[in-house]
Amino acid sequence: MYFERFRKDSAEVPGFVMPESIAVWDFFLAEQQVERVAGALLEIGVYYGKSAIMLAMQARPEEELVLVDPTHFVDQAAITIGKFKSENVRIIKKKSSSHACWALTKDQKHSFRWITLTAIPGPKPLKTTSVWQVSYWLKKGLFASTTSLIRVTRS
Repeated sequence: MYFERFRKDSAEVPGFVMPESIAVWDFFLAEQQVERVAGALLEIGVYYGKSAIMLAMQARPEEELVLVDPTHFVDQAAITIGKFKSENVRIIKKKSSSHACWALTKDQKHSFRWITLTAIPGPKPLKTTSVWQVSYWLKKGLFASTTSLIRVTRS
């Protein structure tokens, strides 16, 4: 598992993630590898890529890592993530409500094994990405938000 390496390698990356959350992610991502659950990994709301580092560490070379964020911070995140995963990384510099993200429902239908949704706190933090949209992308895997962890299984 990668928790200690994550703590060391992400220490200087701006952003906030609870160490307990990353430890849980590390466990479940490793379990998916043991259980041979394969698929792309998606993070919506990337900022500088601090939590995406764990996804990059856990992604197999053939698995795509998709990072969605409309801000200029995602450019730095791409550089940071490149230190951990150099191929099969797709950056979508758009809002999660954009056509580019909805196109994932066609391109990646039910093929994600992990989705992270990081919402900025506010009155409607999940307004642009619905749980329906997330469940449509997931085949068998985990959806992590800032408040919950949901397991999805499809046959």
